Amino acid sequence: MLAVAVQTVCNGIIGSVAHVHNVEVLLCFAQVVSIVDDDEAMRIATASLVRSFGKPTRQFASAEEFLQSGHIAETSCLTS
Repeated sequence: MLAVAVQTVCNGIIGSVAHVHNVEVLLCFAQVVSIVDDDEAMRIATASLVRSFGKPTRQFASAEEFLQSGHIAETSCLTS
């Protein structure tokens, strides 16, 4: 349902989706989605889902790694 909801909102056709979460709306406008998670499998899975909507991702194993990466300014959506 998340994939359908995000794709529907991104295409501007809200019609059949009864409830849209703020995260889904933010994803539509995100330039780069930064994913912070200490579980590598979760990082990979989340990045794959986000990329399936055509959004570029950056992956980080910790908040410290993200903060030291130099990619803060280009991040418009952060998930952890």
